[in-house]
Amino acid sequence: MILSDWEIRAVVSQHTARAKAHAAIAFDRPVLGEVLAACELNDSRAVVVHGPRRVGKTWLIQSAMVRVGHAGLATWYCDFTDPRLGETTMRAVIDALGIEPGDRSHRLFLDEIHFVEDWARELAALVNEDRAQLIIADSAASMLQHGLAVAALDRIVTITVAPLGFSEVASLAGAADAPRSLHAWTELQDRYLIFGGFPIAAPLARSDPYEAHRLLRHMVQQTVDKDIGPLLGLRNPQDLATLALALVSRSRDQWSWKRFEETAGVSGPTVKKWWRPLQRSGLLHVLRAHRSDPSASHRVSPKVYACDPGLVAACTPTTDWLADTTIRGRLFETAVANALVRMAQRLNMTLSFYQPSKNSKKQGECDFLLKRGDDKWLVEVTASDSASGKVGTLAKLRHELNAKGAVVVCDAGRSSRQHGVRVEPLWRFLSDPDEALR
Repeated sequence: MILSDWEIRAVVSQHTARAKAHAAIAFDRPVLGEVLAACELNDSRAVVVHGPRRVGKTWLIQSAMVRVGHAGLATWYCDFTDPRLGETTMRAVIDALGIEPGDRSHRLFLDEIHFVEDWARELAALVNEDRAQLIIADSAASMLQHGLAVAALDRIVTITVAPLGFSEVASLAGAADAPRSLHAWTELQDRYLIFGGFPIAAPLARSDPYEAHRLLRHMVQQTVDKDIGPLLGLRNPQDLATLALALVSRSRDQWSWKRFEETAGVSGPTVKKWWRPLQRSGLLHVLRAHRSDPSASHRVSPKVYACDPGLVAACTPTTDWLADTTIRGRLFETAVANALVRMAQRLNMTLSFYQPSKNSKKQGECDFLLKRGDDKWLVEVTASDSASGKVGTLAKLRHELNAKGAVVVCDAGRSSRQHGVRVEPLWRFLSDPDEALR
């Protein structure tokens, strides 16, 4: 159905009013500052906010819309999931709002644009024509961001949104503003390990834990069905969903092509076709082995981490995740991996794991190796309440690799330093990983 200009304008006006009301719920996430800074550029570049489903992208662009609005600047919000819009294109919305090329008095916030046919090509054309400043949130954009940047001649700013980190969860719980006992911190830590930082799950952690995990599993299935499946033209995406759920539940494992094929039950070429969009969906982080020759790292099986410890728990069939030492270890390491991924992105560092090559004289492995320039930092994780079995090995490895710092993250009750290695409780490390690595 083709809508007239006044009908499109009426729908967008309704969306804008609802969005402003919804954004009145204030919570300052650090990533909101990135979105606001990109909006304030007020140039011809589009801003694409991407990340996993149900991570809060809609709230972010709605909050940004409210905060950047001022006299002389018109802000609009359009949600393309509204069935009334039917076959309406982004260009049709812009025309209906009367926005001319080069008009700096309008900012248009668009949500779920993958509902628009051939949206990537249309977005690139609009950016190149300088048709208003566009701020976009979409899950599928994660998998197409490279193509978007090429099509729009690098005039697209991409901002990645991750689930809430532990420090953000603590802030929401009021933990950052008031003194808390060790028991209270470890209780908050354990709840974060089991339910993670997805906004859909956190509120249900106490009232309905089963529903919280069901929603997380459903989110993984939706990512395959609605984002990756249509992109790849899959008629039956269930094999891909099986692989995605397996990767999430076995977070921290090293995976090879053979193992991918066996898990999904499909051929090698098919898995390789699936792998990149699955990796770009935002559900997973892939870490390569540290090698002095970067090309050599691709000859070592990568470690795959879920983007949130709550996803790992949700996809693991048990009712007592922290009692099982293997599952507890996965949750600990996944939580640390996500904190380090954020840190590495923010500080322009590379993140890998250390596994000596077969002909190396160095001994020992390390879960994480951060590198910036010639400086290195080592991080080892154990779910044990003691770091005694890790400190000696890590101290030796630190000396061999000439690392600037080394940390063992464990379930200890307090911080300490042993043989030049810092020992940090998990909750304290997650609260401020920068401080732990100083």
